[in-house]
Amino acid sequence: MNEKEADAIAQIAMYCEKIKLAQEKFFPTKDLFNEEALYRDGCAFYVQQIGEHVNDLSEGFIAEHSEIPWHQIRGFRNVIAHAYGNVDAEILWETITEDIPRLAEFCIRLQEDRL
Repeated sequence: MNEKEADAIAQIAMYCEKIKLAQEKFFPTKDLFNEEALYRDGCAFYVQQIGEHVNDLSEGFIAEHSEIPWHQIRGFRNVIAHAYGNVDAEILWETITEDIPRLAEFCIRLQEDRL
């Protein structure tokens, strides 16, 4: 992992943590998440930023760590950025409650291994 990739992983980990904290504080349940567009928008922004930082990862890095769906992360970033009105709240909820914690664990493990 080169420095640019290490920086990208650090940024991705930071946004994963922000999503976790927002969920814990503002919408611990799916019902609250569905009721509060402001919180959904904030988390969508964080997911979009994660996708932006995936662009800083080389194809070699992505191939080496294929257990993470990097291309899907980028694709969801594009949906959020270019077709925001079409973002399905259910998919966003599943992303932040199921996928983001796994991504956070991966990033933390990778950072620890680098030390």
